[in-house]
Amino acid sequence: MAITLREITENNWKIAAEIEHTENQRDFVADGIEILALAYVYRNNNAKVQAIYAGETMVGLLLVEDLNEEPCCYHLHELLIDKKYQNKGFGSKAIKLLLSQLAEERKFPRVEVCVHSKNTMAISFYKANGFKLNNYIDEDSPWNRMYTYTFANNISSN
Repeated sequence: MAITLREITENNWKIAAEIEHTENQRDFVADGIEILALAYVYRNNNAKVQAIYAGETMVGLLLVEDLNEEPCCYHLHELLIDKKYQNKGFGSKAIKLLLSQLAEERKFPRVEVCVHSKNTMAISFYKANGFKLNNYIDEDSPWNRMYTYTFANNISSN
């Protein structure tokens, strides 16, 4: 099934608000309404929520913001596949689409994501999708680990 990333609009935001995580993900990822709220809160960082669609069904959300201070990068704030659609490959397809979009835009040379050190499923997911552990540890959240995806140099920027 084809996966697409689409804008949140007045026609689909209520569906987006109902995207849910599983109970064991509760401490690691926001649910739909929280992701929409975070996009609003981080709007000055060019935060953007995109809906993840499988065909014509919304199956998840992702939230990316620009970090314009060193080290400048795209920050993948949230990636959530609804609990009804997990373990079907939608997350991997969505992250590949996102990375392709950001590589084409190329405002920054990399994408970073913070992952709780106990969130082994997310760590495996990001590693499998080309993210590498870096050594940065935020003093305010030492339980998080930073994973970085760096774009290949041969992709031209716009």
